[in-house]
Amino acid sequence: AACAERLGPRRAFYRTTDSVDDIEAVRAALGVDKLTLVGVSYGTFLAQAYAARYPTRVERLLLDSVLDVSGWDPFYLDIFGAVPRVLRAACGRICAAFTDDAVADLGRLVERLERGVLNGRVTLPNGRRARATLTRQELFFTLVSGDLDELLRASFPGAVKSALRGDLDPILRLKRHAALAEGSGSPRAFSSALYAATTCEEIPFPWTRFSDPASRFAQISAAVAQIPEQALYPFDRATDEGNDFIRMCRRWPEAAPAPAAGPAPGSLPDVPVLMLSGQMDLRTPVESARSAAADWPHAQVLTIPGTGHSTLTADLSRCTRNAAARFFRGQSVPARCQRGAALVFPFPPPPLSLGDLRAVKGVPGTRGRAISAAQLTLFDVTVELLSTVLAAPDLALRGGGLRGGHWTVDLDEERPVLRLYGVEYLPGVRVSGAVRGIGMRRERS
Repeated sequence: AACAERLGPRRAFYRTTDSVDDIEAVRAALGVDKLTLVGVSYGTFLAQAYAARYPTRVERLLLDSVLDVSGWDPFYLDIFGAVPRVLRAACGRICAAFTDDAVADLGRLVERLERGVLNGRVTLPNGRRARATLTRQELFFTLVSGDLDELLRASFPGAVKSALRGDLDPILRLKRHAALAEGSGSPRAFSSALYAATTCEEIPFPWTRFSDPASRFAQISAAVAQIPEQALYPFDRATDEGNDFIRMCRRWPEAAPAPAAGPAPGSLPDVPVLMLSGQMDLRTPVESARSAAADWPHAQVLTIPGTGHSTLTADLSRCTRNAAARFFRGQSVPARCQRGAALVFPFPPPPLSLGDLRAVKGVPGTRGRAISAAQLTLFDVTVELLSTVLAAPDLALRGGGLRGGHWTVDLDEERPVLRLYGVEYLPGVRVSGAVRGIGMRRERS
């Protein structure tokens, strides 16, 4: 609301139609007859809107992580519907080592959260333990954030299982990872203000436009009550009623006049369209891409196995790039991508005692189990380091241990050095020391 007040009447000029006008102005300034548009996420919605308004100005469209031309669903029904499929695909057969059904586990944790917020602690990069909470909406947000972070995605099923056992440290750490990954970076890369100014004006919310924000609660509740519970499982109506779209936009004072309606059926031109969709994408699920493709005379959907949102940057195989290159040259695109070797497998729930571990070979008893605990600690820190680099590269290379202590990476030396200061992964086992040449062939501790 404060952001909207600062913008004043200008908040009416950040809609998709304004961006369509901008693209057309650029085309005219370039002096070209037709454009090939590449859109990612919201950019796919914008590209389709441009094509609908200026059908003779489009040569072809490459759409990555596709929004349907109908736009966002304020209740995330497309995302909720894809959760069981994506979670089971992320697990594969490996989660069977620690759970019978990862989707049912998540449903049980949501049921537990019906009784109230869960309270625990999370370790900050300075090693200090800070209080943290978990709500249903935060659990949903954390899961969805995994489509941009393969390591978070691999950790989620085990963290849910840990939470059901009363160990909240893993899931609270994932929640913090998700918040850092989504909120890091410059506003030039992602502007929360622009996001609000566009989405809050264009999404068809269940409340009366220009109504008093205080009056909107009843309209939201009435609309959510009409959604079948099964459409939201393993989450529930309360999760949906408090989702981030609704929390953000319920207080946004809309601008006049209301935005124009989206493209009419049959208004999209007969041009080549390639839609790239990650199998693990929750923000813009594969199902949304297939629905969007049906609106075009000639559109092909290429699903990328094991990949989340923004396939052009997330796909580590060459399938996406090769498909895009062939599409731009006017060549046929393969109907499917081959599944490559997985780089990350689902992680089991972290152990809680030395008794949960096997002793290393040749060192029996407690000493052997302690060495196993040290190895797991170093592995966990390495995963945390990779997660930081991949999800939030602008952040400093430091972090907290799962249950205490902290670690840093020094890049000033010829060989990067990972330093651990009382890092605690297994309760009661604190690991300190240095690993020189971390990530290099000849590491040395």
